[in-house]
Amino acid sequence: MVDEISKTICHYGSLKLNQQEEYKKNALEVSRIALWENLISYYKEAYNIALQKVEQRTQQFMEQDREEQLPSVEKKYHINKPNWVRLLIQKNIPEKLGALDELSKNLWWSWNPDAINLFESIDPELWEECEHNPILFLDQISL
Repeated sequence: MVDEISKTICHYGSLKLNQQEEYKKNALEVSRIALWENLISYYKEAYNIALQKVEQRTQQFMEQDREEQLPSVEKKYHINKPNWVRLLIQKNIPEKLGALDELSKNLWWSWNPDAINLFESIDPELWEECEHNPILFLDQISL
């Protein structure tokens, strides 16, 4: 990796000034394409697709009758086992704080100092106790 970087730097240094300018222009164009403002729509689309798939899987799981899928020997064994039920609990966050809940589920907060400071400013002690986990933090905070 270091060798490749040094070769690239040496190659760039050996270019004529007009060629270096072309490289700079190309790098600038590529950097503009990769701006968050250009990629955000794709991110939002992917995020929505992921949420839809989670919802579909959750519905499938809830609709499955697992008892019918078991062979008869396992059914008898299954009768004597505890019946575990999966519960999905929806938070009851005030409407005004709904954006915080949405933000907590978006990893963007983890590299944005302003977002981190926002969560910390609400309750610094609890933020530390929750090990900077905004989902856990919102679950435990007194609304």
